[in-house]
This record gives sequence, C-alpha cells and structure tokens, in this order.
Amino acid sequence: MGYNPYNGYSGKERDEKEAERAHLLQSGHLQLRHTECELCGDPDTPTKAHVEDYSKPYLWEPPAEYMVCDTCANDMLQKRFRNKDRWDSFKAHVRRGGYARDLQDPATNKEFLDYREARERGEKPTLRILRDRQLTGNEWWEKLSIDSNTLTDPKARPRP
Repeated sequence: MGYNPYNGYSGKERDEKEAERAHLLQSGHLQLRHTECELCGDPDTPTKAHVEDYSKPYLWEPPAEYMVCDTCANDMLQKRFRNKDRWDSFKAHVRRGGYARDLQDPATNKEFLDYREARERGEKPTLRILRDRQLTGNEWWEKLSIDSNTLTDPKARPRP
C-alpha cells in the first residue's frame, strides 16, 4: 500500500492496519459503516474510512476513524497541511451547512473563493447559511492539527 506517516504513526503501521481491515472485510468479521459524511454531513454520497488512530488493538469507529466522502478525504483532509487557509475556509463552509459537493456549484464555489480571498486580505467575511446543522464546535475535524510536524511526531498519536 505504501502509506506516508500520519499522526505519529509510520507508513508501516498504517499499512498494517489497512491490511487488517482488508482481511476482516473479506472474511466478513468487519462491516463497513454506512453513514453520512462525518465531516461535511452529506447524506447522499458514498463514504470511506478516514483513520486518525492506528494503535493496536485496532478500533474501527470514532474516535479512531470516521466515514468521510471522497472530496473531504482527498481534497480537504489530506491537503490541509499544505493549504491551511483552504482548510480553515472549508471548515467555515461546513459550519454553514455546506457539503463538500456544494463547491461544484459555480455560485457556491465563487462565494467560497471570495470568502477565502477576503480572509487573505485580513477581513472577517461571513458565508450565507446553506443548511441548518447542529454543531457544537467540538467536532473531531475542528481539532485536527495542521502542523506538518505531527505527521511524524509520536506525541501526536491519539493513543500510545
């Protein structure tokens, strides 16, 4: 598989958990959780596991892993270390009830890009509400690190 380090876990540790997942899925001892995206809340998109914790014994549900849509996984979570402003802006989009796929709509994407540009100018812009979403401010994705040192630092592990 060849994963890179994440949350202080080596690529080898990540590979081992994913191999165990594949084995358990194939044997029927593990079922994929079918949920809305546990980041953007989209109920109508396929999801896959985003793993935060590769410790043994393996855990297969929150807070060790969350089911997220491809856009949240590939375009936002994995790229947050390289594009911190985009990640912060995306979280604001999610807080307003935005799904990741909403950014495919030209008008919504323009509003999102205008929001990002205003933030870069030091302004404090707002986004219009898209959906009522009951969030506490303590969601798992609100606390994710954007410090690239946590990729390899064992102190970043959720569990020892």
